[in-house]
Amino acid sequence: RSTDRAEMSLEYKERRERVLKEIGGGEGAKDKSPKGSIDAPIVDLISEINACPGGRVYTTSSCSGRITVFTQGASQRKGGHWSICSHDKVNAEDVLSAIHSKNIFCISKTDEKSEGKDEAKGTENRTETSGTLSTFRFEPFILCCECDSLETAYRVLGAANQSGMRESGIMGGSKRFLVGVRCSLRLEVPVRLDGKPLITPDYTRFLVAQANAKFDENLRKVEAFRKAFFCEFYPKKIEEKKMTKDERKNMEIVCSRSSTKLVKDYLKSISAILPRTRVRPATEEDCGEGNRMVIPLLPGVSFNANDTETAIKKFQEKDHKKKKKKNGKINEKKSKNADVLPLKIWIQQQREGISSGYSQKATQVSSPWERMRLVISAMVGESAAALLPKKWQMIGDIVLLPSGEWLKTSVNLGQNTLISLGMKLWSTIAQELGAKRVAIKGEVQPGIIRPPEVRIVWRGDDKTDSKLPKGGWVTHKEGGVYYCLDVTRSMFCAGNGTEKKRVGEICRSGDIVVDLYAGIGYFVLPYLVHGKAKHVIACEINPASVEGLQKALKLNNVEDRCTIHPRDNKLLKEKNIADRVNLGLLPSSEKGWPIAVQILKPSGGFLHVHGNCLDAKVEDYAKDVAKAIEELSQQSDDLKKKSWKIRVVHIEKVKWYAPRVRHVVIDLECRPSSLN
Repeated sequence: RSTDRAEMSLEYKERRERVLKEIGGGEGAKDKSPKGSIDAPIVDLISEINACPGGRVYTTSSCSGRITVFTQGASQRKGGHWSICSHDKVNAEDVLSAIHSKNIFCISKTDEKSEGKDEAKGTENRTETSGTLSTFRFEPFILCCECDSLETAYRVLGAANQSGMRESGIMGGSKRFLVGVRCSLRLEVPVRLDGKPLITPDYTRFLVAQANAKFDENLRKVEAFRKAFFCEFYPKKIEEKKMTKDERKNMEIVCSRSSTKLVKDYLKSISAILPRTRVRPATEEDCGEGNRMVIPLLPGVSFNANDTETAIKKFQEKDHKKKKKKNGKINEKKSKNADVLPLKIWIQQQREGISSGYSQKATQVSSPWERMRLVISAMVGESAAALLPKKWQMIGDIVLLPSGEWLKTSVNLGQNTLISLGMKLWSTIAQELGAKRVAIKGEVQPGIIRPPEVRIVWRGDDKTDSKLPKGGWVTHKEGGVYYCLDVTRSMFCAGNGTEKKRVGEICRSGDIVVDLYAGIGYFVLPYLVHGKAKHVIACEINPASVEGLQKALKLNNVEDRCTIHPRDNKLLKEKNIADRVNLGLLPSSEKGWPIAVQILKPSGGFLHVHGNCLDAKVEDYAKDVAKAIEELSQQSDDLKKKSWKIRVVHIEKVKWYAPRVRHVVIDLECRPSSLN
């Protein structure tokens, strides 16, 4: 094997030396392509590949991409003729002349050496014969190179894939390793038959514009491949130049977290970054708090913030048009502002904004928390403003802020009174978060009803917004369902979103559902709106939650399919009616298990049991719940229920309740043994 490898290496070197000697250097140098020479746009790329350290790769043929009008004879064996063959963008008038001109010509047989010439010669006295077809084409960049080993071939293929050349591949046998690099940008349209145009002049201009746009995109991919190849095979040259922190910041840009994907997509489209470039959160050293992301650019990329933001907006509009054409609609609310700046300028603006108290330019590129911090620091100082909470909950038009030391510190500074500073504080928070009311949320109070400790501290002026609800009543939309509640008397569990969606998916049309702990209708409403349940019985002991549920049922137009039981579920008289029972009480719904067994149909159904358990013991917890339900069924007076076999069909991990403690839902199927 070592002898074979030595012979193969020697043969590879001989082939490489022979080909490179023939190629020479510079534009017009010979290669093995049909044209016979290297195209101007890729001369530097070919030179870098052929100068690869260790001589591991060399090129055999290439084409930078071309736009052609090619006329094929009635028989493909008779060759064809190029009216236009350009390795650059073309002029619409030249193409119009080639397709719509009355001076027709016959098909001249061409060999490979005549292919690719930019001008047609000797066509004046020729006439087109029957069966001739002319085609307008754009053909993308293509490159064939030979590698010294399979490992090197895979490295070249990896660089091609990184740059978007998805149609690349490895060819050859056991002794030669050839890599073909190409992408999928193509355009081919029949334009002339038997000397007569098949398309209008306007459509010809449209085709030329499309081909020129594809040519630009093609060159961007070529440049991306060149940079990816350079990074793969010239690592030492990159490492030789060690940049300082300031120099690195000049090669990095910062953008908002929400617009990161948009900015990355744009930068990839102009070959400013590689496809798999990793971004990082802005640190305290960058004057960031993790709400902004830093993107490193490739060496040598020039960056202008204003031009880039304009280009990104156009890029987004173009992307929206594509999605709208594909899906029929686009959510305009998801449109993002790029908010992109060089990292060095961003840091400078943040420091200026903090020192001056408030910088309008800084607010345009910062997160809501950062904007609040800048404004409030001018009133109470930077140290107090830094204590503002970084987490909050939006329910409808109310923002719920957590209580804590930050509140005491912020409203009791200097000579400001609690009321004067408090109103400025709340109005600033409301403005930056888009809220009309501000509330402070405390701990949930103990007891059966477990009411929340919430107080409204600021509300918009009723004169400017007469429709603003009184007190804490709010309407909140989530997952296509409207919920109504008074935040001062009822809770809203935002962390149960995935479970709300799931119950609407698993419920079958025609099911009768009983929710033993309905609340404001967390699961009742999804069962009705999305699950199309035939009827739902909702048990709830909190009068405020019952009132909110009644409003929500009417708002969602499902009040005729729900019966509210506004008392303790132990007083429920219904038996043997439910297809499924929901037990959504934490930390445990164990007290409702006997009622669930009583209300489920004798033929069986499903129980959705909520509870908290250690993450490491979720499986054991599910088995224990199933065993307990089976024991309860055996105590029933109904013979069918006595024969129930309980099976765990699904375990849903909803959210973390505490460190190492999960909120889970155990789906149990209860069926008589004869049906199992």
